[in-house]
Amino acid sequence: MKFLFLTSHPLIPNNAGNTVRTYTIMKWLKENGHTVDWITFATEKEHEIILNSQKDLNNICDKYTPIIIDRKKALKNCIKAIFTGKPFKAEFYNYKEANDIIKKELREGNYDIVSGYLYLTSQFVDFCTKETKWLDIVDSISLLYERQIPNTKNLLKKLFLIEEKRRVLKVEGHSVRNFDLITMISDTDKNQISKVADTDKIVLIKNGVNLDERFSSEYNKNMIAYLGDMAYIQNHNAVMWFIDNVLPDLVKVNPDIILKVIGKGPKEELIEKCRGNKHVLITGLVDDVKKELMECAVLICPIKISSGLQNKVLEAMSVGVPSIVTEQIAIPITKDKSILLQANSEKEWIEQIQRVCENPEYRLELSGKSKEFIENNFSWKFFLQKLGGELKRIRS
Repeated sequence: MKFLFLTSHPLIPNNAGNTVRTYTIMKWLKENGHTVDWITFATEKEHEIILNSQKDLNNICDKYTPIIIDRKKALKNCIKAIFTGKPFKAEFYNYKEANDIIKKELREGNYDIVSGYLYLTSQFVDFCTKETKWLDIVDSISLLYERQIPNTKNLLKKLFLIEEKRRVLKVEGHSVRNFDLITMISDTDKNQISKVADTDKIVLIKNGVNLDERFSSEYNKNMIAYLGDMAYIQNHNAVMWFIDNVLPDLVKVNPDIILKVIGKGPKEELIEKCRGNKHVLITGLVDDVKKELMECAVLICPIKISSGLQNKVLEAMSVGVPSIVTEQIAIPITKDKSILLQANSEKEWIEQIQRVCENPEYRLELSGKSKEFIENNFSWKFFLQKLGGELKRIRS
């Protein structure tokens, strides 16, 4: 079959949670003999990085077409969204030149299946007339906004979130009603869309991990890890909260504790806050994420408001690094607290971290359970086989 994938951001370099899923799917399709073309929005700099990454590019597609983001036109479109009723973030990408490139590829490409990634690209999948339409919504962004609203103190921002949530949910519902296949990560996200559409077309394809033989047995008992794209506001806020509210008291009970923040794009606010603080190590982008994780006693994920599923937790558990997360992060993975530890209050965070760091036998038990759980429940091989069956079904 011949596929066209549409993404609102580059998948190369493949080093963040928002690239792994689509990169893995495209690579798998290409390895299995399908033709895969790719159109993505990108800045000039991002486009240059992609062109200089020929190995990655050849791994995932036969043809690459960039849409270089025109920020002036994109921002004008955001203003137009006041009147169009479309989500503001979706309108950012909806300008003439972008539409023309996509329509041209659809006319000339003779595709069997056109796939959009996230609700942002659904407006372009709508252009399809004869192709099978597949939207990988992944997370319900309307659910993310819904969860943010009660905790937003600024009135204007709260009103914006209420309106944007309504608009995004409308797009999510439209996609479910009008596309041939919708894929998502969790039942929680699926249930959100059931408010506006029949969800029979939605198939759960969770994020997986590439299984790794490595196992975290030699580690620094005083080092804890946070992993994520630090330019992403939720990751930034989670680390800032932890440094402000947990780390000071944690240092009192363990003066040798170090928080290692792994991931590209740390904001200047975080860098300045941690300057001279011997208890925080900011690595930036690293070559081998799992190697960095394996040096740590435990992964923390204190994100309080989220949707979907956090890849960072799966990656850590896959190499036997125990993880401590908030209840909301745990739900799409497992509610079993003997496998995935939970903490919600400052006191609980300190207690859970100390229990893992100071008890090597307990940590070893958790490590074994974590790795076994991921191997049995979150292997990419299983999810890709399931996806392959669905793709055959919608083309039959």
